[in-house]
Amino acid sequence: MVAYLREYYRVSITRACRTLTFPKSMYHYRSVKDDSEVIDKLLEPSVAKPREGQDK
Repeated sequence: MVAYLREYYRVSITRACRTLTFPKSMYHYRSVKDDSEVIDKLLEPSVAKPREGQDK
């Protein structure tokens, strides 16, 4: 939403965040943890048995 306000209404990050009551620090936050191992473990069963589980 912040990016939308910045692009279409040409406002600053500060103003867009304040309008949405969204912390500016959260807008700039970038995760540093690596979840690739967890994702690989979760994908193993779906690759091994693609016909089991819930439909999309």
